[in-house]
Amino acid sequence: MRKPRKITGLIIVLLMVLFAGVVCCEAKEGPPSGEAALELMYRKVDIGNRQIEEAVEQAQKRAEDPDQVDRAIEWLLSYVERIADDTIEFAAKRKITVECKKEPRIIGGVEVLIDPMKVAGY
Repeated sequence: MRKPRKITGLIIVLLMVLFAGVVCCEAKEGPPSGEAALELMYRKVDIGNRQIEEAVEQAQKRAEDPDQVDRAIEWLLSYVERIADDTIEFAAKRKITVECKKEPRIIGGVEVLIDPMKVAGY
């Protein structure tokens, strides 16, 4: 009966020590700045734009069924908004601005404005 309590106690202590170590490391280093931050943002924006393009292709395939056009567009817009919001928030933590420029895409015969991203000023 006592052995499980000792094991549980040991696990809790180890997790507390691990958590404290992670917090201290993040507090010291923080997010990268300068050129490293810009390089990181370029990669993050490229990944986000690739995900957006793949989502457009998926929405176009879904929209081949006329009954699914509205659902495909709704899904696409919410997915793109989530990616853009995540990327903009990530950039804001590094004091970098990301711009979204609306571009038209055709989904099931309907023109939809999608926002590919770019790092502002570069």
